[in-house]
Amino acid sequence: MDRMYKSLERAVYTAQNIEGQGQNNIVYELFGDLLVWNKKVWINAMSERTKDGQVSLTLGLISTEDGDYVAVYTSKDKMINQDYATEMPLDEVLANLSNKDYKICKGLALNSTLNNFVPLPKGLLGMLMNVVNSSRISVVMGDITHLAADAIVNAANNTLLGGGGVDGAIHRAAGPELLEECRTLGGCATGEAKITKAYNLFADYVIHTVGPVYHGEKIEEKQLWDCYQNSLQLAWQNDCKTIAFPCISTGAYGYPQAKATEIAVGAVFDWMNNHPDTTIMVYFCCFSQMEYKRYDIALAKKDRSFSFSDVLLNKGAAAYKQGDYAQAIQLYQEAAALGNTTAMSNLGYCYYYGRDIPVDKEKARQYWEAASLWGDVNAIYKLGDMHLNGDIARDEEMAWIYYRRAYMLARKSINPDYYPDICLRMLKYGQNKLSIRDRVSMGQMAVEAFGKRLAQGDKFSQKLQQEAEELLKEAMAEYEKLR
Repeated sequence: MDRMYKSLERAVYTAQNIEGQGQNNIVYELFGDLLVWNKKVWINAMSERTKDGQVSLTLGLISTEDGDYVAVYTSKDKMINQDYATEMPLDEVLANLSNKDYKICKGLALNSTLNNFVPLPKGLLGMLMNVVNSSRISVVMGDITHLAADAIVNAANNTLLGGGGVDGAIHRAAGPELLEECRTLGGCATGEAKITKAYNLFADYVIHTVGPVYHGEKIEEKQLWDCYQNSLQLAWQNDCKTIAFPCISTGAYGYPQAKATEIAVGAVFDWMNNHPDTTIMVYFCCFSQMEYKRYDIALAKKDRSFSFSDVLLNKGAAAYKQGDYAQAIQLYQEAAALGNTTAMSNLGYCYYYGRDIPVDKEKARQYWEAASLWGDVNAIYKLGDMHLNGDIARDEEMAWIYYRRAYMLARKSINPDYYPDICLRMLKYGQNKLSIRDRVSMGQMAVEAFGKRLAQGDKFSQKLQQEAEELLKEAMAEYEKLR
């Protein structure tokens, strides 16, 4: 079976059906354009004028045992019946779902054929609208080369031929083809930006911008400001919906970090204010806890919601630890409404395990899928568990894809809480996809990490450590045979 998945390579959700019957063969595939609400889709629709002069629109439905779904298509040639084909903005289609005639509908059916059906439930669409349909800024920690963004920004030098720090890391991760393309660009002036393909990176594009070397002159502030604005402009011109920035000029170029942070945040807010109809998600990717704190404070000064969602999240976590699950859920929901992905992931746990609420695995899946949009490692690997356990549709291959994606994001994480759990799953269900060296390395790390948890009083880690020890023993035995 030909499984078309670039999926999980970026933090954007969509669904694309593959060969098979019904909902048992769903692969989550890149389709970010559908989630940007000014994009148009094709539908079967008939319009008529009512007695009071209003136009009534009748949308084509797909009927299933689960209920009715409004059929939408990404292009006209995908439609089964083109007799009443109409192209219209997706937000208008979604608005019709709230009309009385369609309130019983379950959601949208994407690119449906007679035998294949891909559901986009109303609940998930609602969460995605809240998250995607606005420009937002987030601060993250880790390796920018592992971020799932449409474009990542490279703090380059004037030659664009690679260097140290972030520049060197991006070139190494992207592969030699990036350097070959950069050779054709003729360098880049300070404050300007140029764009290339991303090659082996998760991103689609690399935007190269050259920050100023700090000497304390006024022009350097303008040049650093221009780095962010010109990069955003290039991202917008190339239809990027997510972009990740490193801390430009604060390394070898010596720009004071506190001042550079204020300029970065100010430049991004200014660009967004000047492009109110543009939807883009901006990540500031920090290497250290100190950098993260500076950005968090700077963002809070600009917009209270950036830090307020974390306040709600922390209060929710405290209530959860005290066993007040109802209060925790309420606080998590408020934080999630502000776009806090950790709160979305935590809500997934509450609904999956039934914390003071009925177990609702469908709602858990929706929250985890929304959180996975922005690369939440915990949500991604839990979606893998759902595929493995049959909560969605048992599919070990799909579970492996989720686990591998979570592993790639977690291995460089500053807070790799779930790294050993992910490694254990990869060892158990993907042995034939891993090298012996990787199996030994993962096994050793998992055994050590579970041992630390056990020493801290986590009784559940004992069984996990034993499983990891057995898998490590098998890998070591095979390794010895090859020596």
